[in-house]
Amino acid sequence: MFIQPKPTGASFTALMSSAQLSSKEHTPFPYTPDVVRCRYCTYCQGGWCALKSCCCLPERVKARSCTFTEILNDCFADVRNLSFRYRLRLAAERQRQVNSCFLGAGHRSRFYDAAKRFPNSSPAFLAQLYVLTAENWIWSIMSDHVYKDFIDYDGDLPETIGFDRYMYYTIAYDIGNSSAVTDSIDLTDEEVVSFDVFRAACSAAVISRYGMDAVKIAEKFRDRRFKRKTGKDFRRDR
Repeated sequence: MFIQPKPTGASFTALMSSAQLSSKEHTPFPYTPDVVRCRYCTYCQGGWCALKSCCCLPERVKARSCTFTEILNDCFADVRNLSFRYRLRLAAERQRQVNSCFLGAGHRSRFYDAAKRFPNSSPAFLAQLYVLTAENWIWSIMSDHVYKDFIDYDGDLPETIGFDRYMYYTIAYDIGNSSAVTDSIDLTDEEVVSFDVFRAACSAAVISRYGMDAVKIAEKFRDRRFKRKTGKDFRRDR
């Protein structure tokens, strides 16, 4: 007998819906850091914004004048799950520590190599590349199935794939096919979903909205020499 799992409030589809909620096309604008400074905003009073959500965030993302934490908080502002908010705060802290949205040096290298193969790709396509390159084994299986703006998920995966690898695969699949394969899994459950998978899911949802701009903002203050000394987790090849 098949039992339909009870949907959770912190599924990947819920995150995607929240991230894409206010995404829309904008008219041409001179996206420079200077013209989108908060001091010019009419809602800024005494150095503090009177709004709960920045009305100029899409312009600031284009100008790359905001932080990745701001993007995370804005994309998932409608997700009220307390466990999710806690893990999201930890994910933002980890991003600030390593100045990168990638899980490791190997992840970063694989993603940029893949992005160079497919220039001018859509944000959704880049988000799929981001997830599929998170783990070397998954990418070794899927790299030959990636085409221009299309990824073939019809291939059979080994039964011993492992849960984290399966999550990376299904998250990318859901992004590419607007499906809900991962909806039965609560991303806030620490005993089921590892922190790296959670980080990848959140970052992928953000990238699906803002594309490469989000990646560049996450790595805006990256200092390679400092990370070689202190970023042991970041240097670990995944």
